[in-house]
Amino acid sequence: MTASGVELTAMDLSVDTGGLRATMADNVTLNGPLSMHATTGGVDLTWNNVVVGDNASVALATTTGGVRATVTQTEGLGSNVTFTGEATTGGIDLTMNLEGNTSARVTSTATLGGISVQDRTGFNGTDGDLRSDNYTSDSNLETRLSTNTGGVNLRLKYMA
Repeated sequence: MTASGVELTAMDLSVDTGGLRATMADNVTLNGPLSMHATTGGVDLTWNNVVVGDNASVALATTTGGVRATVTQTEGLGSNVTFTGEATTGGIDLTMNLEGNTSARVTSTATLGGISVQDRTGFNGTDGDLRSDNYTSDSNLETRLSTNTGGVNLRLKYMA
């Protein structure tokens, strides 16, 4: 878990067996790549009102296991950020709650398994390509999710 006010220029977490969990606290600044990878096990990221710089990116991946991300951005994002989630064998769960000037585009693919959109409040498009009502804005979460064997579950909310 990061503490409020921390500035990260890079974070690379990986494990062969077991899971990874990280919480990005309110008012953390991300100015570089954030990478989490598990060979056998899950990856879990909680994101709470992180401020991003121009070089920020997020990559979550697992070979066998699930990827879960909970993103809350109700304050200014600061810039655009590319956010990817990949699982070879396992599912992907994304919960995203956005407000104000932060927008998002979420593209998803699942080779075996489907895409389930449990909530799309303030988002429109197809299950595989959803955009918040304010997309594009000054600060965008460009999100790409893909799994070979497993489903993608989405809970997306945007409020002006």
